[in-house]
Amino acid sequence: MPLPPELTPKTILLVESEPLLLRFLRTILETAGFTVLSAATAEAAIRVEHDFAGNIDLLLTCFSMAGSSGAELTQELEWRRPRLRAMLMSSYPAAQTLALNHGWYFAEKPFLPSDLLGKIENALSLDVGVAGARS
Repeated sequence: MPLPPELTPKTILLVESEPLLLRFLRTILETAGFTVLSAATAEAAIRVEHDFAGNIDLLLTCFSMAGSSGAELTQELEWRRPRLRAMLMSSYPAAQTLALNHGWYFAEKPFLPSDLLGKIENALSLDVGVAGARS
């Protein structure tokens, strides 16, 4: 028998181009009880997503990375997984505007781990398609 939705572990696809930050974020998320799939590039994230047969609840991606942007990656993965929620991370103010215009969540770098986890919990608790503030 499957676990009730509130007890089902949530899966996050984490994409961060900085290796130390990728490890740090992965540790934070796993310590909080999330299943974490990680990648350092958009191309690697697409391969991880393709190879993962389960549900991915949230894409947590940095905004700028070599070869592709977090926005381009998000659009690609949303096309493949329409119920995917997305959160961009960036220190660039324009990234927040872009995220909000597309209905994505946003985490401004730098952030405290507790703040990031609060934003993730908020994103995962809302019904997909519900309009509202996503920052």
